[in-house]
Amino acid sequence: MRQRIRPSHLRTSAAFVAAAAIAAAVPAVAAPSAYAEEAAPALVISNLPSTSPKPGDVYDENVVITNNGTAAADGVTFRVRLTRGLDFTEEAKGCSYSTVQDQVRQAVCELDLTVEPGASVETPVRFKALDSALMEAVEYGTSATGETPGEGYDDSYRRMTLTADSSADLVAV
Repeated sequence: MRQRIRPSHLRTSAAFVAAAAIAAAVPAVAAPSAYAEEAAPALVISNLPSTSPKPGDVYDENVVITNNGTAAADGVTFRVRLTRGLDFTEEAKGCSYSTVQDQVRQAVCELDLTVEPGASVETPVRFKALDSALMEAVEYGTSATGETPGEGYDDSYRRMTLTADSSADLVAV
């Protein structure tokens, strides 16, 4: 038995197929503008080499700041925080110094430079171990855009822990 297809069913089916094809194509056509990213810097910070300083030792290493983004970072705010057994060797130009929670010493430095996409710059991280140094930490870095870093650690803001070669924890008997 042969079934006859009525023309009205063909029009409905053809209209449905056409609508589905258009609906499927619209996101593909709109996708580039919907997912287009704005140009922005993406700063990352290198890791500092670990150390076990003795009291009085000075740590003086450079950090590399690299822009993996698509826009320049014009001016970079770089922060260093030191726990109570560490201190800055001297005050650097362009930096403001303060003490924050739990006797953490902090330097916030305004680096007057531009980091172009794909470029890298270096900045020093310098501190000394005090006689009271034992289990210490150094936080250092910026934000991905070069602004003052928030809380927490990522590729732009890092933390290095160190154990000082110290007898500060020994008591004479």
